Amino acid sequence: CCAALVGGITLLRTVPPPLAVPRGIEVSQVRDVVAAAKHTAANLALVGDKGVLFSDDRKSFLMYGVAGRSWVAMGDPVGPVGARSDLARRFRTLARENGGRALLYLVTPDNLSTYIDMGFSVHKIGETALIPLGAFSLDGGSRKWLRRARKTATEAGCTFSVAPPKEVGAMFRELRDVSNSWLASKRGKEKGFSLGYFDERYLQQCPIAVARRNGRVVAFANLWTGAGEAELSVDLMRYSPDAPAGIMDYLLSEILLWGKDRGYRVFDLGMAPLAGLETDGSAPVWNRLAGLMFRRGHRFYNFEGVRKYKEKFDPIWEGRYMAVPAGMHPTLALADVARLVIGLRRQVPRERQGLARSSQVA
Repeated sequence: CCAALVGGITLLRTVPPPLAVPRGIEVSQVRDVVAAAKHTAANLALVGDKGVLFSDDRKSFLMYGVAGRSWVAMGDPVGPVGARSDLARRFRTLARENGGRALLYLVTPDNLSTYIDMGFSVHKIGETALIPLGAFSLDGGSRKWLRRARKTATEAGCTFSVAPPKEVGAMFRELRDVSNSWLASKRGKEKGFSLGYFDERYLQQCPIAVARRNGRVVAFANLWTGAGEAELSVDLMRYSPDAPAGIMDYLLSEILLWGKDRGYRVFDLGMAPLAGLETDGSAPVWNRLAGLMFRRGHRFYNFEGVRKYKEKFDPIWEGRYMAVPAGMHPTLALADVARLVIGLRRQVPRERQGLARSSQVA
């Protein structure tokens, strides 16, 4: 979302080009790597709107999109630590062979030294809120707002459940009605690349958390799970306009309790864009520009509001970064990412979407 907002003005002047989708592979190979990943962001590979560059042993991959000359890796390479450096270098070579430039978006602190050694310039673009589930509860004065939302929803006849992937198909029509009404109420359109979009094939690969009111679905969220119960997160969260007030707070609190009961250690509440950057006089120009946008960018996005909402869960904040070629300004890189977030799915027909198994581009 950070990239989409910073690059919004550029999007008014440019038309996102079609993504050159590489040759298809068996989706089961992607699922195997995702199933072994501890961090839930790996589930973005299941959406089907990105290319995938595999390691030779097919136990690791890097997912990416292409916007103009920019080849954008979505996050760090997924898989064993030992393969990440090689995948990042191969991806950079792949971009160069096709006349492009490689950059990596929303990467974690774990691999920054590798990208710096490769000559990338690293810039912080926000912080992700991580909630330790072992200590989470609805008790105490700071959780009064969640208890109130839960009471309101319960008194209105709402119930919570989690449907396994095999049951999603039977309820898909209800989910689609909720999603369509939510999009209409927000006057929004589906996005992609750094988040999923409403698609039957994608959603049938995830558990779905559902809030029902008198038996009818009024809100839902698809769940991302990490291997070994290391991490839990959500992607889409949508609700009907006629749902009870506070329905999303109710749904989120139930998901957190559900995850805690099943032994998940951390819940990834997602990023607060442009938050947590040093902005004093000695800070880099990018930090000061981002800080100004954070404080005064309400016309485009409520940056401070997002940070304050997530802060109410008492999370641990962890930085998220972007690695760009030396000399490339971060705002230009974010504009290219925005073209993928906003325009990719509309540019790539479903029959042309696929996952790369080689460095050859169609």
